[in-house]
Amino acid sequence: MTESSDRDKQRQILYDQGWSVVYGDLINEWDLITGIASIPFGATGAWFSEQLQAQLLKFQQSLGDVSDDIVEQARTYLKNLWQRRRVDEANFDGLGVKVGILTYHRRLKAFGGWTKIPNNYQQYMALRITKALPGKGVLSTTGKAVQGFILQTGTGLHETDNTFEFAVGDWNGDGRPDLFAVKKSNTGSKSTEVHILSGASNFQSFILQTGTALHETDDTFEFAVGDWNGDGRPDLFAIKKSNTGSKSTEVHILSGDSNFQSFILQTGTALHETDDTFEFAIGDWNGDGRPDLFAVKKSNTDSKSTEVHILSGASNFQSFSLQTDTALHETDNTFEFAVGDWNGDGRPDLFAVKKSNTGSKSTEVHILSGASNFQSFILQTGTALHETDNTFDFASNTGSKSTEVHIISP
Repeated sequence: MTESSDRDKQRQILYDQGWSVVYGDLINEWDLITGIASIPFGATGAWFSEQLQAQLLKFQQSLGDVSDDIVEQARTYLKNLWQRRRVDEANFDGLGVKVGILTYHRRLKAFGGWTKIPNNYQQYMALRITKALPGKGVLSTTGKAVQGFILQTGTGLHETDNTFEFAVGDWNGDGRPDLFAVKKSNTGSKSTEVHILSGASNFQSFILQTGTALHETDDTFEFAVGDWNGDGRPDLFAIKKSNTGSKSTEVHILSGDSNFQSFILQTGTALHETDDTFEFAIGDWNGDGRPDLFAVKKSNTDSKSTEVHILSGASNFQSFSLQTDTALHETDNTFEFAVGDWNGDGRPDLFAVKKSNTGSKSTEVHILSGASNFQSFILQTGTALHETDNTFDFASNTGSKSTEVHIISP
């Protein structure tokens, strides 16, 4: 019998991203659940200093040149993270540190065929320097992500129910994200409506309220915002998941330039009809300037993990750019998903937001690296937001008697 593992591939991804890494012992699923820590932190002190010095050479610096405060904050953060058995990442003015767990996918060849066998996991801690560090005497101005609010406010929109969906985009080009409230049914116009709250007003006033060219919609539709035709104005993507004429998941794009009064694309796709185990997002996966469609398959997957299936915008969604399993187990309705470039490498990452039943007793954020094809995490953290329920996309039943927007500072 022959065993195969993608261990070398997973480690190479970290190396290609510039990380210096020290690895712990291989662990199994039970160790992962119980949060075992397999490297005594005291044993890594010399490693930290040696690797820091080696990384500094890339920028013609040495330990004697750089801010003691920044180095000490990074060292203390990494030590506390390890001792608390947390998986997380932070950046201190160009000095990145993190603790993570690699997932090694394993197969066994026997009797002429390959069979999947349980994954192995390996803890690691890592550091990298992405730019020249500030000099002596400079205090750190940055630190851990996703732990503070930059805005908590009621809005100009009344409390909402499941006939609304929400998205964010810069409607008027002022550089401030605006809030798109899509009213799907029970509308005065007898069409799907778009109500855009101005970010510049902290969502206190509307900059557009309109019916659209799309009929009223139901739970078989999801919505997203993106600039399909490159005119600088966000367009509205209506994703029809089932009960379609084409017998596939369909994409209907309403033109932002027309205030959503006309379509610029209506098409079936290469993806079969989908159900509530799928969520959708828009992002430019391959950097060609055309939005691609991310279909996140949460459960009932062949790989027994959350899967990502990316439909190419350049093909009008007729072909896939990527279909893959991920390092995230199958997920349920306590998870929501979004796409964005977390680490600035130009490749969209997958944000898995765990709303409830979390170990941290808060809403958690787990970010899968796009550069690794979603095979490794670049951040896993609790947040400053309590556990949440189905009233969050955006909260209803609030003290302000309005829909509230909770923005967590990156």
